[in-house]
Amino acid sequence: MDLLRRQGFLVDGDDRHIELAHETLLSHWPRLRQWCARHRDSLALRRQVKQAARDWRRMAEQSDREQAAGGSLEGCAGRWRWEQQRPALLALHELAHRPLPPAGTDFGDAGIAAWRGLAAGMEKYLHSFLRPEPLALLDELAVDGTAQERREEIGLRLNQMADPRRGVGLAADGLPDIAWIDIAAGEVEIEGLAHHRLAVDRLRVARYPVTWQQYGAFVTAADGYHDRRWWRRLVQRKQPGEARWAGNNYPAINVCWADAIAFCRWLSARWRLGGAQVVRLPTEWEWQWIAQGGATHHRYPWGDDWLSARANSHESGIGRTVAVGMYPLGAAAGGVDDLAGNVWEWCLNEYDVPSNTQVGGNRPRALRGGSWLDFPGDLRCGRREAFPPDERDGDIGFRIVLAQPFEPA
Repeated sequence: MDLLRRQGFLVDGDDRHIELAHETLLSHWPRLRQWCARHRDSLALRRQVKQAARDWRRMAEQSDREQAAGGSLEGCAGRWRWEQQRPALLALHELAHRPLPPAGTDFGDAGIAAWRGLAAGMEKYLHSFLRPEPLALLDELAVDGTAQERREEIGLRLNQMADPRRGVGLAADGLPDIAWIDIAAGEVEIEGLAHHRLAVDRLRVARYPVTWQQYGAFVTAADGYHDRRWWRRLVQRKQPGEARWAGNNYPAINVCWADAIAFCRWLSARWRLGGAQVVRLPTEWEWQWIAQGGATHHRYPWGDDWLSARANSHESGIGRTVAVGMYPLGAAAGGVDDLAGNVWEWCLNEYDVPSNTQVGGNRPRALRGGSWLDFPGDLRCGRREAFPPDERDGDIGFRIVLAQPFEPA
């Protein structure tokens, strides 16, 4: 060791530490390099904890001064980013033997309850210090006063942390992870078709529109977009639409009606669904029944009054799509998100002849929901729109249901 010091390879630290004079020495010291690689995560966490402890001490001193001056401790607690919080929570569990949610617990409804249970059991300041960042972001979304720009930022931040919410990304098998919501049967009247009521059978609907990551699984699969099996009686474009505003947790856009039908057929096959149920687009009457809250007949998914803070519309001023699920207070009864604004959603049936749900032909298909481009009147639950089935646009996406099939096998 003394020889290494004299040669200038090592630099004295304190009584317990020695520092390398230069990191390139690692390339000529295999055993040290292997040791560093083996303990990299622990060393990084150790540095983070030491830095956080210094920051915490500094904030505590500042809090003492504020408290002495009559100030409040609220807002003084720092928060780590989620990538740093997760290992810290695991370390806390080892030290304090506090129960943690099972490994792999996501941020679906059950997962949120589990993580909230852990957070509630921490002391006040420890709670604010180690509180999972996704919970803090989700809490911000659940307030009407959260600015539109902030909602966009939260979506981008969730995307950076591989969005842990259920129903946004992919499952372990690489297929779309869909958060299904059960919808009861009912009966609905289509706007503009007086005295024409249509029955809605029980079904399951996706909580969110299909995201770019989920649609991308279809586009890139060997048996996906370019497999002719999914395009029976459909016009197939040579290439998928432009991946614009393509965060993984953003709604897939530039998807024509035929693209959406092919995606549904592919996913039904990959899930090996029997003939009794398939993945498909909702009909207009199914979509409207879900959006209006069933028999409550709401004008908008959240109620009868327009509230600009509950949807990404022209009034939001964002001027593009945002991540799915950024407006939880705008959800319909049952918790179905984004049925107003962000993207128009393809429906299965023709616009002019709603009873025609068969695949084929070039007659316009129905759209519902309004988009980021539109004003409040277009975001009503009953508002109808039409678009050619082989055309794509930057404000049109789609949502899927799990229900009885309409087209023959």
